[in-house]
Amino acid sequence: MGGPAICFYGDDFTGAAENLAQFNRHGLRCRLYFEPADPERVRAEAPGLDVVGIAGVARSRPPAEMRELLDRAFALFGQLGTRLNQYKICSTFDSAPGVGNFAVAIAAARRVWPDALLPVLPATPDFGRYTAFANHFSRHRGQVLRLDRNPALVDHPSTPMDEADLRRHLAKLGVAETAAIMLPELGAAVDELAGLIAERGAGGVPVVLDTVDNAQLERVGTAIWRLAAGREVFCLAAQGLPQGLGAAVAAGRGRQPHLAPAAPGGPGLVLSGSCAAQTAAQLAVAEAAGWAMIRLPVEALATADEAAGAVAAVAPQVAAALDAGRSAAVFTARGAATEAFETDRAPAVGGALAALFRRAVADAGVRRVIFAGGDSSSHAMRASGAYALEIAASTGGQAGHVCRLLSDDALDGVEVVLKGGQAGGDRFFLDPMTAR
Repeated sequence: MGGPAICFYGDDFTGAAENLAQFNRHGLRCRLYFEPADPERVRAEAPGLDVVGIAGVARSRPPAEMRELLDRAFALFGQLGTRLNQYKICSTFDSAPGVGNFAVAIAAARRVWPDALLPVLPATPDFGRYTAFANHFSRHRGQVLRLDRNPALVDHPSTPMDEADLRRHLAKLGVAETAAIMLPELGAAVDELAGLIAERGAGGVPVVLDTVDNAQLERVGTAIWRLAAGREVFCLAAQGLPQGLGAAVAAGRGRQPHLAPAAPGGPGLVLSGSCAAQTAAQLAVAEAAGWAMIRLPVEALATADEAAGAVAAVAPQVAAALDAGRSAAVFTARGAATEAFETDRAPAVGGALAALFRRAVADAGVRRVIFAGGDSSSHAMRASGAYALEIAASTGGQAGHVCRLLSDDALDGVEVVLKGGQAGGDRFFLDPMTAR
């Protein structure tokens, strides 16, 4: 094939890696570059790939910074000539006017693809995310709740959700007009469904697509892929998009699925910048199992000198635990944002985690690390020194993936598991390849 079929920009790192894994599960050849991606390297490597992704940080950035990041990424995608491009969003639709604003992403896409259709597909049923009559729902601690009733989302420190109707939420972000395709219409033939998306999305109107199960997800995904055969399509979508259309893309390229579970080995290491309740539950299970619990004080990360001091204090504790054959978890919070939490501190947290990561590889010979927390992991990977990753092994399930880093130094080949704050079962840190 003469280049990638699809390009996507992930608005945080863990979500971008999950998106890549959903393409990979169908046998597609995929690579995820770290922002800022080197255009020359991407253009040189793209002919051998089916999917090119960029793992960004737009979810945690204000509009002006988003525009700069997305203009650069989308211009590169435009040069690669893909008709289907995706802005990979969190499946809980995290976005606010001043942080991670989806309207900014839509405007940036229109500058590169002015005539593109704009489907909006946040649903990921396997991950407990559903859209019904343009309202979005999420699973929380065993219950399915409307976005504005989920305490983990209502109280989110940077993008609190107070509206479940995605059309209304997009309007709050500055999107002038939206449309929707509702559940009763999803029974239409795929070509008819594609026609509805094109009709309601005429003139660049974003179209919210209902989806509550995997059969609907595949139907919607196939319709989007058929539209992309004849025109440009830009999707505002979570990882349900590659899950839904990946089979159709793979069939057209002669690819076969190649899933394989990863074998565990040695003591584990978790580096967590998450304040999510689910991550707190996972840390508690790890502590009960005898892990060393090491706090990285977020209040000590205000300056570069303070951060260096915090890393210098924590790194020997990590090395001592691992040398003794004991698993360890470094964390900044356990279930709640502290009073010291500031959204603009995410780069400092990520930088400190990256420094601890490199120290663990150099000092303790670590070859696999779990990162927890979307925003902080985004910054940690950017600061790590690696330039891209590929999927090394996967169960095929959400968050059940081991990623292999590509680097020009000692990190080349080191494996990472990337977990969003709310992702995974309570035992995830003990066995990320089976615990849901």
